[in-house]
Amino acid sequence: MNSLRLVLYFVIVGAVLALTTLAIRDLIPPKTVRFAAGIQDGGYWRYAERYRDILARDGIVLDLVATAGSVENADLLDRRAVDVGFLQGAFALSPPLPPTETRLLSLVARLVAAPDLHPALVDRLVEAAVEVHGQGDLLSAEGTYPSVENTSLPVHHYVRDRLMNGPSNLAPYLPYWATAQIERLAILLLPIIFLLLPLLRTLPGLYRWGIRSRVFRHYARILEIDDALDGLADAARFRELDRELRGLDRKIAALKLPLAYADYAYNARLHIELLRRKIEREGPTDSGRHGNGGSAPLPGP
Repeated sequence: MNSLRLVLYFVIVGAVLALTTLAIRDLIPPKTVRFAAGIQDGGYWRYAERYRDILARDGIVLDLVATAGSVENADLLDRRAVDVGFLQGAFALSPPLPPTETRLLSLVARLVAAPDLHPALVDRLVEAAVEVHGQGDLLSAEGTYPSVENTSLPVHHYVRDRLMNGPSNLAPYLPYWATAQIERLAILLLPIIFLLLPLLRTLPGLYRWGIRSRVFRHYARILEIDDALDGLADAARFRELDRELRGLDRKIAALKLPLAYADYAYNARLHIELLRRKIEREGPTDSGRHGNGGSAPLPGP
């Protein structure tokens, strides 16, 4: 039981430490984000300027990096020279997008970020994308963009959730970075909770078993003494077993058990008392053995 309790303790402590580490690590996101924005003063550059103004509301500095276009943006993202960038059409990393020849009226641009971008910054970028692109234009209806459809690029789980379900209910009450971290922890906690639930259900039974075992581990010896008394005629052996029973009685009496489990100790001590009376009846006369003989008094049931 002790080893099982120790393993359980380390499992719980390990889970708590892991979650705490994840919560503390990079709790507050970087204040500067490098954004590959395409040709300076071009169409995508102007979109990036709107992103910059929106993120500035939360104290985030969007550092716009002028590039020759999507090819250079993709290269900068691959080399982690920027955090975010616009990618358009077939230049969107490997494999090319779209993967097959497709007749297009216009090319769709993707907002692509480094895979290790802080989740709170992902949150802010999605909010900015909704504000900038969500109103629609001549070629798209309101709410069409931003979208995660028709892309083979991996989509951040928060982006998909945000676009499907809207902003977090915590957003009006907490800083943006705290909201993102709480939701991140919730995602991490769910599988851990599902793993721990079966274990938690066993805890009451393990607790009862542990309490009972503190008493019942003495029963094997009590039963051995009971068997040894049958047909015994050796006076010295009677006295030896009587002393052992007194020792067992004191050990059980000293156990600190919850009141709900005190009857286990009472029944064990009652069994010991019955064996000692059997020794008094059947063993040779020994005045040192009569009476309580050093045993603790039996408690009430």
